[in-house]
Amino acid sequence: MKWLRVLLHLYVLLCLATGVFAQDADGDLERQIEVLKNFYEKQLVGTDALKSVLPESWLQEGLDRDLARQQMEVERTKLQASQLDAASMERHERLLELKLRWLYFKADERQSLLNEARTRQLVQENQSEASQNLARAHREVEESVAQQKSVDKALADTHDEREKRLLSILLEMEKNLEWIAQQRAVVAKAQSSLSDAAQQWLQTKTAIENALEDENFLPGTQNFSAYRTSLAERLQTSNDWVRSQESFIRAIFGSEYQVEWPYALLSVQLRDGDSEALRALVDAIQQKRVVLHTEQDQVQRQRAELITQWIDWQRQYRQQLITLRSELISEVINSSTYALNSTLPLKLELSTLSAGSAFYLWREDFKRSNQYRSRKAFTFNMLNDFVKGLLVTAFLVWLLYRRKNVLNRLQTWLRAPSLPLKWRRVTMAVYDLCHYLYVFVIVIILGHLLISLMVQSGFQAANLLSPLLNHVLIFFLLFGFVNFLSPLLSQRSYRQKRALEEVQAMEKIFEFFPKVYLYYWLISGSVSLLLLQVLQRNLLDFYFANVLVLLFFSGLFIAVWWDRKNWRLINNIASQSALWKRITEKAQGKFWEPAVLVVGGGLGVYRVAWRVLSERFIEHELTRRFQAMVSRALLERQYRRSAARVNPGWFPEKYWRAFHFQTPAVDDWYVSREESEQILENFYRAWQEEEEFARILLCGDRGIGKSEIIAKFARSRDVPVLHTQLLAGDQDVAEVCARFGLDLFNDANLNAAELIEKLTALPPQILCIENLENCMLRRVGGFDTFAFVNDFILEASTRHFCLATCTSHAWSITRRALVGIDNFSETPFVKGMTEKQLKAMLLNRHRSSTEHSPDFSHLNLTENKTYFDRHLADKESNNKGEELYFRILWDYTRGNPRQALYYWKASLNWKGDHSSVRLFEVPEQKVLENLPDNTLMLLAALIEHNGLDEQSLAQVMNVSTTNIRRRIEELRPYGIVYLQSVDQGKNAWHIESFWTRAVEGYLEKRQFLFRGESQ
Repeated sequence: MKWLRVLLHLYVLLCLATGVFAQDADGDLERQIEVLKNFYEKQLVGTDALKSVLPESWLQEGLDRDLARQQMEVERTKLQASQLDAASMERHERLLELKLRWLYFKADERQSLLNEARTRQLVQENQSEASQNLARAHREVEESVAQQKSVDKALADTHDEREKRLLSILLEMEKNLEWIAQQRAVVAKAQSSLSDAAQQWLQTKTAIENALEDENFLPGTQNFSAYRTSLAERLQTSNDWVRSQESFIRAIFGSEYQVEWPYALLSVQLRDGDSEALRALVDAIQQKRVVLHTEQDQVQRQRAELITQWIDWQRQYRQQLITLRSELISEVINSSTYALNSTLPLKLELSTLSAGSAFYLWREDFKRSNQYRSRKAFTFNMLNDFVKGLLVTAFLVWLLYRRKNVLNRLQTWLRAPSLPLKWRRVTMAVYDLCHYLYVFVIVIILGHLLISLMVQSGFQAANLLSPLLNHVLIFFLLFGFVNFLSPLLSQRSYRQKRALEEVQAMEKIFEFFPKVYLYYWLISGSVSLLLLQVLQRNLLDFYFANVLVLLFFSGLFIAVWWDRKNWRLINNIASQSALWKRITEKAQGKFWEPAVLVVGGGLGVYRVAWRVLSERFIEHELTRRFQAMVSRALLERQYRRSAARVNPGWFPEKYWRAFHFQTPAVDDWYVSREESEQILENFYRAWQEEEEFARILLCGDRGIGKSEIIAKFARSRDVPVLHTQLLAGDQDVAEVCARFGLDLFNDANLNAAELIEKLTALPPQILCIENLENCMLRRVGGFDTFAFVNDFILEASTRHFCLATCTSHAWSITRRALVGIDNFSETPFVKGMTEKQLKAMLLNRHRSSTEHSPDFSHLNLTENKTYFDRHLADKESNNKGEELYFRILWDYTRGNPRQALYYWKASLNWKGDHSSVRLFEVPEQKVLENLPDNTLMLLAALIEHNGLDEQSLAQVMNVSTTNIRRRIEELRPYGIVYLQSVDQGKNAWHIESFWTRAVEGYLEKRQFLFRGESQ
């Protein structure tokens, strides 16, 4: 295939780049091909030969990452491909196919092949060394016996005491050399035994692997039972061998391993009177001593190396045993042929766990104590890692122990008043998530770091904790999300009339099933992960999981019985069937009541949650606005709308006064605005108790209710109130001073210094300055008066509690025009009323002005045709029409009280004492769309400044007054603007109430207006 050939060529370049193979001789290529073929066929190929063909990194973990790094060098070596001739290229491609075959294997398959190669190399090396050592041992024994006979004869012939003593020492050394040779023979026999055991295991392993690939190899067959028994016996034998150091070594070398060499190294020196024979005898003893030490050291080294080989092979052998046995157990479990009454497999697995732990501990102790292996020095880095591990552990424990304090500090920091309102909402959402996922965040940050430090310090067994840590992390993540979703599902923040007990019961029952299952999943998963790493697939895990399921259901039953009060509450709320209620009542106090409660309460909690969420969704602002938009469109098509303008002659005089926007709201009319009122209350309390400066600026759209909030706040205080209001056109400092002096001290001739002096002389009072937008003019130098008013409030706040109001549009412009103008303690943005508040405000005014209730029955989306429908209309249509009307009114006015008062009057139709409510007319959007941009800019200026005269408009728009008159005349035919007398002969242009909402919405859409942070 073409793509495979391209891949092969690329791989050739890769091999050239990384030195996998260079331009080798043809014989070397053939040798490498032969090595790989024998390796895949599981013939005798050692790892040393394999390393000469494959890169050493390929024989380790991280193969894919290593290849990814090597591929980056391909582009730099493309020119080297032309150096290969056609014949060599063909052999390279053959070798490449064999190498790519290695890459296609999975990690466990590669490891299995490597273990096979290591075992075969172990067999070959030990067979060769065993034969050599055994032959050498026999030769040395024969030589030592001959030497002993010679020394015995010389000892019998001599009469010199010194010579006898030297000959005795020499005879003892020869005996020791014989014993060392015998020990060498023991080592050789152990090497042969290891080779035979490995060879036998290769045959058994190959037979089992071939049987596993046979589709007829099924549980219950003779071969299957024989292999399963064989593996169990081998594993049990291995467990007996490795249970302790003594039994394991004795199984290799026998009981003579513990025998000490019976000789003492004596100090033999030449003397002055020694003869030549004695001198030769002393030299022979000293030479024998060197040989003795050398042979002794060599045999000990061979023994230690053989023990290390036995340990490594035993570890590999046990792992292969467990792997093959787990495959057989998988077949047993999958075919459901396991015997529940058999305890032997469980005992074997418990024995394997115990022996595996003892084997690991003894192996590590042997490696540390073995003098022939290099010891790892205790370095500063190890000490550093150890100290880091202690610190991380201590910090983790401290964070978990001080959880409440840490979260409280975080909450205090996130709720800092210096943060803008939008950011406070975002940060509190982040806090809620951190609150529920606290343990997960701490463990994921510090858990992996702690394991990494343990591994770096030499505790390789800590790697076994990584899968368990990930399992625990998933548990805490899901557990935190359940806690996070529970209040959302129960709508705790919006429970309104629902009892707190009902909300708590919903949350407990909703959390019950997920949390119980999570605990079950945590326990069973943790045990399974640990057993899987040690025993792989095993019956111990299988039986444990089944027993845990029984315990899970038992615990479920007990937990429901313990918390039956909440379950009964949810069951009674959710159940609508009389039959089910009778069943529930009959089950109370019975042992089977939890089963009924699980069905009724467990399913009922989701029914209750669905009902609560549905109600919440229906009452959501977006849902209600969409419903209002659709309803208004349908009503506009079905019914004739009322008149577009409001005439005072249509209403009784008392009613007109009650619904005029300039009429102050009495206590019976006032609707509480809790958020803004609470801010004023908090700062007022701090001003009185702690004598803190307080300057509050209420921002919001025109008619949103800022003045009503201040008036209500001032009426409920015992402190005297100073009140002033800037009018449209108060854009000169002298005019503002005159306004302040007249309203506050009944003296219009006071200057700024005199005003401050008089205010300072007064006792602490509440100072209210409304409509700051009227002293601002959007032009060069037009913000000086606003800056003066701000400085005036700063001076007054040193003694008085200062309140001010400004529109959102004007405040957004002023903040950007004057640097440092925002010196207020708090700038709350007053939002529109909710649908419920708007409805209460209008109906309260209506009830106080007339005894007749308004008729909403005309506002229906369907016509009543039958008698039943007419009867139903008498009962319900008025309530439905009332709900529909106020939703439409709230949606169109965005909760603005002033606009709502206007459109309420536009909706009423008076006939004597009877008043009926119809759908109000709204302005035509096309009128605004046809206006030029300069005219739209004029409308934006009127909204931003809350009304302007012609001269001020000309300054703002930088045009002549004649141009302004033309623009105004363009608007007057549509009734968009009107002229109002302000004060002392001043006239200002304003936007009609009928057009205010439409103009604001269109200008914001066209980006002629900007509300700032109020949005």
